[in-house]
Amino acid sequence: MVAGGANPTKTIALTDNDGIVRYYPQALVKQLPFERYPDFEPFDISAKFNSEVNYWFEGDKLPIKSDQTDFILIILHEFIHGLGFISSWNDFFNFANPQGLTPVPSADNLNSGMSFNGFIENIFDKYLIFLPSGEYASNVAAKINTIVNEKGKFYQTPENFITTFKSSSQYQQSEMMLKAATTSFSLGFLPNNTNNLSEAIILETTLNPFRTGSSLGHFDLKTYMNTSDFLMTYIQDPGMTLGDYMSISGNYTGGPIGPKLRQILGTMGYVIKDVYISPYTPSVSLNKFSTAATISSNIGFMIFIFTTTIIFNILI
Repeated sequence: MVAGGANPTKTIALTDNDGIVRYYPQALVKQLPFERYPDFEPFDISAKFNSEVNYWFEGDKLPIKSDQTDFILIILHEFIHGLGFISSWNDFFNFANPQGLTPVPSADNLNSGMSFNGFIENIFDKYLIFLPSGEYASNVAAKINTIVNEKGKFYQTPENFITTFKSSSQYQQSEMMLKAATTSFSLGFLPNNTNNLSEAIILETTLNPFRTGSSLGHFDLKTYMNTSDFLMTYIQDPGMTLGDYMSISGNYTGGPIGPKLRQILGTMGYVIKDVYISPYTPSVSLNKFSTAATISSNIGFMIFIFTTTIIFNILI
């Protein structure tokens, strides 16, 4: 059962430093140093959660049951997707039975038909590499996009374009990409601070057939399920809280946002603190006050009790 799903409410096409136009999530664009910004949607992230899932909530009096899902884990996982941890590669012409993968097709409607502008990657995809070769997936996207110059931009109907594309040599690249996306350990994310292929983050490519929403846009389950980067695997066991997962993975000081996930978010452009600063714990003792004691102050105060939030997911 799918527990939830999320995506950026709006993506904005920006020309990257390699001259390629890619889609950036609205939440990230807000943090980039522009003199002028495009119009934004009221919310950065769109998310849906399955009301039929048996959720467990932090603060419940009873411990989590074996068939329950920790709700906050789902939320945290999906919100990371909403920040742009999502690949554009998909079969946009046949979701039910993928035959080949491309980035997002971009087209304009015209009175006389349509103008195809090309396939546009997400910023996440800029750092996708083939393993073990190290070739960037963006090179494949560029080869696929040569169809614009070779076959032209104008088509009478979307169906005309699809027929032309599927009979082209460029479509062979799309089929090759699908094969890689369904072959174990064939694709990874290489952070921008390294050229060492051994430091590539292995993405989920074990699912065959290709599964939209699970393939590519997650960490490899077998590699990371019991590590501090458990959060962004596509499936997790019911009956476990976020705290349980963190304990199993060694209580990483960065919390559920593991070191490799931090690398990905930082590589995409988010500001990430380099050093974890542990909170200061004052050396104090609790004093008992008599009922007759009074406190005199001109400053009102409130006491906030923050409970540890924990999260879980069955299938994301």
